Amino acid sequence: LAQAAPWTEENAPWNLNFETRHEPDLYYGQWPGHTYNPSPPDWRSLVIYQLLTDRFADGNPQNNELFEDGFDVRDMTFRHGGDFEGLRRRLYYIRGLGCNAIWISPIFQNGYNFYHQYAQLDFTVLDKRLGTLDELRHLVADAHEL
Repeated sequence: LAQAAPWTEENAPWNLNFETRHEPDLYYGQWPGHTYNPSPPDWRSLVIYQLLTDRFADGNPQNNELFEDGFDVRDMTFRHGGDFEGLRRRLYYIRGLGCNAIWISPIFQNGYNFYHQYAQLDFTVLDKRLGTLDELRHLVADAHEL
């Protein structure tokens, strides 16, 4: 069962929705001042680097334990702490490999402690362990500049 969260002060750093009422059919996103990049005419012409965000790079250790059971880099079934900030800091590495696009794992609120992010519970709120909406926006903006 998927959920959808209205915007609140408490979830504002992670919520992609800006509607305050609990009426999902009215939910909307916004990114003031942002110019959206057009999709490439042919994705087959791009070299895409696909990654699991949690496994790539930990840029902000403070967000690793925002839910119970935290993370454990010694256990391959647990989260390892990768996040938007860690990925953003390593965009030049990916570009240096000859890649000109990235495909990251899902970004929304995730069940239990699944590192792969494919157990999404709420499609309006980012998983806090990956970072904030501002951090995701910085990642997107910086990736498009390369």
